[in-house]
Amino acid sequence: MSWVNPTYPSYASLAVIRKTGTSTPTSLQDGTKVYQGTGQSVIDSNLVNGQIYSYTLFPLDSSGAILTPVQIAQATPQANLNLANPATPNPNNGNPVNNANSAPGLNISGQNVPIAASVIKLVNDKGTFYLISDNFKHGITNPGILATYGLSFKDAKPVTALDQALIDDGLLSPADGALVKSKQDPTVYLISKGQRYGFISGKVFLALGFKFSSVLIVTNPELQSLPKADNLADTATLHSQGVDVNIKGAIYWIGDVGQRHLYPSLSIYNTWHLHNDFSKVVPANPADLQLPIGSPVPPRVLG
Repeated sequence: MSWVNPTYPSYASLAVIRKTGTSTPTSLQDGTKVYQGTGQSVIDSNLVNGQIYSYTLFPLDSSGAILTPVQIAQATPQANLNLANPATPNPNNGNPVNNANSAPGLNISGQNVPIAASVIKLVNDKGTFYLISDNFKHGITNPGILATYGLSFKDAKPVTALDQALIDDGLLSPADGALVKSKQDPTVYLISKGQRYGFISGKVFLALGFKFSSVLIVTNPELQSLPKADNLADTATLHSQGVDVNIKGAIYWIGDVGQRHLYPSLSIYNTWHLHNDFSKVVPANPADLQLPIGSPVPPRVLG
């Protein structure tokens, strides 16, 4: 587990408290202390596969008083699974970081992102839907854009007063890894690194393993707001950041630092996608296989 320490002057240390189940710790005494110090990561071991654990990060001042904000995460450690056959442990032919015989534990160090980056919330405010992340809310213009985040409108929860008070950071753009087009712009784009990449031809699109059935229709202003990058023209090129690739039944996410990251279980994969939807997963090519393996993909928490 990794995080970014607060920067306010009174900050002295951070305590990580773990609790079994979905109820998150509400105080320093409400669970097991996993860590306290000034570091920015911890490995929590000796856990039980399949058991849900909830974590709260408590920033503290020099007197031990709790500061704000509090960041929350949930995770379910599991033996690595072969997503082509979820009941079968991956026999390591996909080169996972931890194989099925590894000691149970939660290890998502090396992500170099705050825990809060994996915590999102979808809310319904009298028929207007917002996706909330990092204390900002983004309005959603159509189902296609929301689907690029692995969500549908039925996942929304009623808005709260705290949600309404958050800063509106503009309309939501398509997510990395999405294949999209609009009614006004029929070009199919792959979204990656916050940019849109067109395909030079259908031949290149298909050679890279993509399927036209995976293309989502999104609203044109949000699509055009993304910078246009060079067209994809090489049929043997490395798959772009945000794309999921299949390597002998194991599914990897292509990350932003030249690494591929294993989804360690079907349940974690489903936290990032519409459940059991593998329609956007493409076969890995030789360039993908040359990427080093990074840390496993952590679960995404839908608040």
